[in-house]
Amino acid sequence: MNYYVRISVFLLLVVAVLPSVVPADGLNYRSYIYNTYEIMLFSYEDDTNFEVVRYTIYGPFYEYRSLDKGQHDRIYIPDPPPAADVYEVAASEKFAVLMGDAAVNGKSGYYAMDQEGRFLSTEFYTYVPLKTPDYGYQKCVVFAYEDGTEVTVEYADPNMVYHEVVTDYALSEGENWSSEDLSDKYVHVASNKPISALSCYDTGYFVPSANGRWPKMSICTYV
Repeated sequence: MNYYVRISVFLLLVVAVLPSVVPADGLNYRSYIYNTYEIMLFSYEDDTNFEVVRYTIYGPFYEYRSLDKGQHDRIYIPDPPPAADVYEVAASEKFAVLMGDAAVNGKSGYYAMDQEGRFLSTEFYTYVPLKTPDYGYQKCVVFAYEDGTEVTVEYADPNMVYHEVVTDYALSEGENWSSEDLSDKYVHVASNKPISALSCYDTGYFVPSANGRWPKMSICTYV
């Protein structure tokens, strides 16, 4: 599975679009998705080149991006729902791809996934859904699975400059840090020990276990 990036089925929106570039050869990591609203790309390495292919009845359409570590980009779906297509996302480095309509409808829930396809990691880039009049708050929750877990949380401004929310926030096993002030923010979460990061309102979502996969061990979540 080294050459494939798993898809995290969750949602996103907003932010500056970088200039398009044609990537070099060597796009060894790819995902296939079916989407209706937007696609969000998250880069975990500098100089990550992306090729996004939209497969339609008229043939494939191509878009290209280049992102550095910590940067993100939004791919707009040109036709309004229910018009939707299958997409192939290929990149030169491991990445995360998010899809859905969190910024449109707001009523969303999902755990962040890192570039290795894990739900427990020491670094995540994710998006906290948009607060709307119908759904009054959105929570960002970080869970610790070991004592002595130190957490740093940052959000990106429109220029993709990160600003600290908390630094070295100490958590013990089973404890969490949460905020309702990160609506419509792109968030970077880092820690010295594996954590999970949840963005949610009240929709259903699978919960990863302490080994970073689906439950066979203890779990931490917000209800």
